Amino acid sequence: MRKEKRNSAIFVLIIILVIFILMIGIIFALKPKTNNVVKENNVSYVGETKTVSIKSLVSVSDKFGKEIEEDNGGSFGYLTFDVVNNTYDTQKYQIYITKKDLEKELNSRYIVFYLTDDQNQPYEGYTTNKLPTYYSFYGIKDKPASKSIYTGTLKENEKAHFVLRVWIAENYVISDLDEEFSFKIDARSI
Repeated sequence: MRKEKRNSAIFVLIIILVIFILMIGIIFALKPKTNNVVKENNVSYVGETKTVSIKSLVSVSDKFGKEIEEDNGGSFGYLTFDVVNNTYDTQKYQIYITKKDLEKELNSRYIVFYLTDDQNQPYEGYTTNKLPTYYSFYGIKDKPASKSIYTGTLKENEKAHFVLRVWIAENYVISDLDEEFSFKIDARSI
């Protein structure tokens, strides 16, 4: 009878030991791997300025807006920049804008965006007849004050060229108020 109790105790200890080893294995299998973490600075925004301001001076058609070739003292926004992958791995990236809160702010439903490459070829999301406005962009969960205007992928040490044109839609009625719309632009790894 003592032998049976001893054998039962050994059997229970073995079962407990097996369960313990299995739990350790599960914990290690579910633990996030640190080498899969993407750092935001794996890609860089490279350009002269990161802030664009549009004043309520003139509204224009989309046809005219797509041809803008310079920043016209606040009537239009024109910005050239690059997004550069700083790593030896393929990186997914996001270009985003953060609106500045202003006292006399233009209605964001009338601020039109057009994003092209340096050959004036529109990026995905900017090829339809109805161009996006600030209001139509999606917010970013971890940056609640910002909106994503484009996401893409860069190969190792690759660089992408961008031209961003911004204007007030032609159906906006210009008032006597000095209204403005201002935003900061940046890029990050996602």
